[in-house]
Amino acid sequence: MLKVRIFALLLALFALGAHAKEFTQRPQGYVNDLNNRLTKDEAARLEQKLSDLQRTMRVTMLVVTISSAADYGHPSGLIELGDTLMNNWKPGTKGVDQGLLVVIANNDPPYKVNIRTGYGVEGVLPDLKAQQIIDKMIKPSINKGGAGSFAAGIDAGITGVAQAAKELHEEYLRKQAANAATPAPADKSDLEGAIIFFAIGGGAILVFIIIFSVVMARREERLRKEEAARLAENSERAARERMSTFRGRDPYGSATRRTVNPAHRPARSTSDSGVEQAVGLAVVAAALSPAPSPAQKTKTTDADSPAPAPYESPSSGGMGGGGGAGDN
Repeated sequence: MLKVRIFALLLALFALGAHAKEFTQRPQGYVNDLNNRLTKDEAARLEQKLSDLQRTMRVTMLVVTISSAADYGHPSGLIELGDTLMNNWKPGTKGVDQGLLVVIANNDPPYKVNIRTGYGVEGVLPDLKAQQIIDKMIKPSINKGGAGSFAAGIDAGITGVAQAAKELHEEYLRKQAANAATPAPADKSDLEGAIIFFAIGGGAILVFIIIFSVVMARREERLRKEEAARLAENSERAARERMSTFRGRDPYGSATRRTVNPAHRPARSTSDSGVEQAVGLAVVAAALSPAPSPAQKTKTTDADSPAPAPYESPSSGGMGGGGGAGDN
């Protein structure tokens, strides 16, 4: 019997899930009257008020009317359904999350009301404050059951949220004024990037200076060596030139003495040989003869003096060893 009841319950839940209504992927506007509780004029008036709340207070408030949470696949109640819609629709500005959702269920009074808030408005609209808005501003009007009472209850709820959001907005304005008066500190990442940039740039410049200094030092050393070598070569050349003056050699060590190749030396003539012999005999005879007395020296005349040798003819055999001309 117990198994039959469990099976029947599971079958009922499956059938309920199979026929469950679905929400749209995105909200149709600020007012999503899925249960048709509002007239077109009432929905338009509430839509405008919620738009002004978004523009002036930077708070996004969405209103959803449904028949029941179970009809939309959430038999556990409005809390689970509201959290699902908040996660899917994500009201509020990205990164700020200043959004809230008001869910109103049932076809007739008394209506069920639940408010789900985003992290950005929890500070000014905690659960206690949200419950007070529900109990004191929304439910008293919508549960009257008269014409326009449903719209009046939602309008009162918007007013209550706006009053709570005013504190949040004023805090936002104070922060803006403080940020405008105080210059924003430099971003840490930008500062680190600047430090890294200057460190790399400074290191590159230092490396360049070191390399440039080494290259210039080597260049100067090479120029000094070349200059020293040139001076040494000039000194050696000058020394060779001075030595060549005394040794009869040119600066490069080749012989410059006046030497005659034996092959080009002219042959001595027989006349040159005879003259040399005659001169030799005359010298010997002069050495063996007694020295003349002073009286004899005074008697010497020009006739006793030997006749000067005639001028050598240009055609007489070329250059010789002594002097004279003619055959022997």
